[in-house]
Amino acid sequence: MKEFLLKKTPVFFQNILISIFNTWLYKKRQCGEYSKYRQYFAEFDGVPVDQIKAEQARRLSLMINHALDNSEYYNRVGGTRLEEFPILEKEILLTQLNDIRTLPENRAEISLTGGTTGASMKVLYTMEDIQERNAMLDHFRANYGYKLGKRAAWFSGKNLARPQDLAKGICYRDDWINHIRFFLRSILPTATSMPIGKRSPSSHPSTWWDFHQVFTTFA
Repeated sequence: MKEFLLKKTPVFFQNILISIFNTWLYKKRQCGEYSKYRQYFAEFDGVPVDQIKAEQARRLSLMINHALDNSEYYNRVGGTRLEEFPILEKEILLTQLNDIRTLPENRAEISLTGGTTGASMKVLYTMEDIQERNAMLDHFRANYGYKLGKRAAWFSGKNLARPQDLAKGICYRDDWINHIRFFLRSILPTATSMPIGKRSPSSHPSTWWDFHQVFTTFA
């Protein structure tokens, strides 16, 4: 169904679906333990370094003990200190996830990475994990003046733009409810596939001006 909608429906309709789906996701992420973690991260603003290091050590110990108690892989590997564990390579994650995971899939919130560095990976979260992660992100963003709902441009690893969209210069999708314009992976890999500018955005200032021109059309 997702592939059909992305390939066959007009951009206007896709923007409506993106707006509704994102809003539903944000509501899930900002309920439950979210407020508790926002307060938690706020309380650590400006505290002494030794207090931060003590909390870091406490959280690390909790994470290691949780992995040893709930993951077959880490129970087999053993260890009590972080440096005693082997480096976890991506290939191991892809091939041994069933042993590495600390909870079954039927109790997890499942996410897939964008695959921008190779094969896409499956990630298993608890809902509290998601709420803590988003509380951390939102706290960081708030410190620099951003709050969900303010107009913003985000770069997405998802490849949503079709060739006919790029031919028209449409290299983004919009979340109208939360005022986010998602610029898509399709415009970034090579100069030949780029509908705006002549070179990669990291190497040519005029390309960033083109991004600015496209973004400022977004109300």
